[in-house]
Parts: sequence; structure tokens; C-alpha cells
Amino acid sequence: MSTIYSFNHLIAERTRDYPNLEILGIPDKNLNAVSNISYVVTEMALYRMGYCVLFLSPNNSPSAIAHLLTVTNATHVIVQDALLPSAAAALTHLSNPSSVTIINQPSSDVFGSAARSLHPEKTRWDPALKWEDEYLLPVTVIHSSGSTGFPKPITATNKAAVGNSLMNFGLASLTTLPLYHAHGHANLYRAICATKPLYLFPTGSMPLTSTNVIKLLKQAPDVEALFGVPLALKLLAETTEGLQVLKSLKLVMFGGSPCPDELGDFLAIMVLVERNLTFGIPLFNAAETGQLMTSFRDFETDKGWNWTRAKGPHVMSNRPDGSYATKDLFIKHPTIPDAYKFMGRIDDTLVMVLTGEKTNPVPMELTLRSSPYIADAIIFGAGRIQIGALILPTEIAKDCSASELA
Repeated sequence: MSTIYSFNHLIAERTRDYPNLEILGIPDKNLNAVSNISYVVTEMALYRMGYCVLFLSPNNSPSAIAHLLTVTNATHVIVQDALLPSAAAALTHLSNPSSVTIINQPSSDVFGSAARSLHPEKTRWDPALKWEDEYLLPVTVIHSSGSTGFPKPITATNKAAVGNSLMNFGLASLTTLPLYHAHGHANLYRAICATKPLYLFPTGSMPLTSTNVIKLLKQAPDVEALFGVPLALKLLAETTEGLQVLKSLKLVMFGGSPCPDELGDFLAIMVLVERNLTFGIPLFNAAETGQLMTSFRDFETDKGWNWTRAKGPHVMSNRPDGSYATKDLFIKHPTIPDAYKFMGRIDDTLVMVLTGEKTNPVPMELTLRSSPYIADAIIFGAGRIQIGALILPTEIAKDCSASELA
């Protein structure tokens, strides 16, 4: 690949050199998902028109969406039909609701085979600017999770975005992460850069279950890598067929939340002893900084899948001494240099009333979630005399009696 530092030129080069390559695959034909081909084409069309694109999670509250629209000076929001009520509600939280216009996301009719036959002159991607003229211009805006307040927008230039795309593995892959997610979006352009197919799990149109992941993978037999949150690994680990799927892959990478030690250790034993899989590459990243650490290592001799390795230099800072405070808690490996294990966040800490005892709920929640009988668990108790747990059972637990679950 020639030296290019803009999304427009990356897409133009790839479509010119590989005109018949289908980068994006959606094994499930239901396009009512949040991540779908229309979403991708709309995004690319906006780049072609010279716009910087803000990606909004539909999980945000209306007030959070309004906040992001305000601080980014957005003037239009493109919305899928199913999300129109949420978008309309968000606009009511603006100081001037008429300052933002809602546009329906175009359907595949505008870019399908019939449209391409009717307008062949529009099937070429010819950037209006040289890459040198736009590589420092902003191209994407993602946002933080908003765990400690309103989500914060984080802008990436063309140079930064293309640099991220270059960090690909050259493997056909399936991602269960939505395209508005920073990691999910990176997977898309890494696939384009590597000219390898990326299959999207249809987030929003079908539940994330072991059965559904396996069904989609059967329609995409060329998949070599799986990207997702630890829940996807947990679901696959609970079935014999799911474990076979994991053994068939070359790479499994997760992010978004920590993987329970019990689950990771189980998979490392069940999968790695039978196949030299590059398993369980956890990412530690923040929306504000991007990827900071992974557990890439010597897989033959180093089995510390849950110890992320710090690689530098990183030049961002939010403190006077040049460091960057993320409010995350780690423990340092006793013998491996620059290896750290994520334990939780400072703002996760629960402080008990009267005793002042402090508890980090994350390890307990992860342990509970590793059970095949528990879909999710939340530890609570800040300001109380003891902690408690809210537990959501899985499908296999629904027929168990209280005594069996005790």
C-alpha cells in the first residue's frame, strides 16, 4: 500500500485495486440491525462529502445524546427507522431543538445493484482532495461510555484513523461489536486495510447467544478471528459446539470489559491444550487514548493471558507530570516486567456505612458471571452496612428450584 493518511484515499485505493472484494459480510440477511451495510455506506458517503462523522450509541439516554450533539456542534443526525423515537426525544433536550435536523438513514436501494447499473459513473471513488490536504482534518468522533457523567466526544484525524487501520491481523473475522463502538469501528477499517472480509453480528436484530454465533459462523466458513466482549466467549464456552468453534479459530480477541479469570483459565485449558490458538488477547484501552496495552507475548512460554503488557511511548497526558490518569486499578506482575492485571476502577469502589469498609465489586461480579447459571450480576451496597447482589439467571437456570440454586 502506498503512503496514505486519509480515509477517503484508503477507500479509493482499496476499491480501485480490489474491485470485486467484498469487505463487509453479514451472514444473517436481516438488515434491521444497528450495524448493517446501509450504516457503512452512509458513513463512507459522508466521508466522501468531506464531513466528520459523530458515532452515537443508541444505548445513550436522550439527554446524553443531546449533550453530544451540542458539544460537537452537530447540525444533522442520520437515524435508522427503529431509532427515530429516541432521536426525536433527544432533540427535545436541546436548547434549540430546531438546530438539528433528523434524516432517515438511506436504504440499500440507493446503492444496490440496480442503482449501480443505472449510475455506473458514480461507482468510482475519486477523492476531491489530496491526502496531504486532509490528513490532519478530523474524520471521526466517538464518545466515552459516560460511566462518570455525560459521555465525552473524542475526535480522530484522518492520520490517526488510518494509522489505527494499519494495525490489522490480516485475517477474515467476525465481530460481535457494533460499528458505533470504537473497537467495532476499528475492526471495519482494519479489514478494509487488510483486504479481508469482516462479518458483522447483526446487533439489535438477534440476541447474542452461542447458537446464533455458531449459526452465523457456519455461513461464513472463512472466518479465522473472533472479536467481541467476554460475554460472547462465555456463551460459546457453555456448549460443546461452541468450544469446537473456538478451537477452529486462529485469533480470539476481547475488549470492552474484563474477562473473568475462571472463564479465561477454563478456555486456556480446554482450547490451548488441543490447539496453538492465539487466545484471549485482552485489550486495555480508553476512548480518550485508544489502545494502551494488550497481552500479545511469547505464547509458547508465557501463559499469562490476563496480564496486559505496557508498550510505549504514549504522548497523551491529562496531568501536570505528563502521565495520564484513567482511574483504573491494576496490580503489577511480580516477575514479568511491564505486565499489569486490571482489577477495576476507582469509581467502582463501594464504601460501607458505619464501618467505612471498602469493597471492589468487579472481581465478585466477574466470578459470579463465570457460572453457566448466571447471565449477569451486579454487586450493590454503597452507603449500607453490607453488600448484596442482583443476579440475572441464564436460560438453563430457569427450571431449577431454589434449593438447587442455593
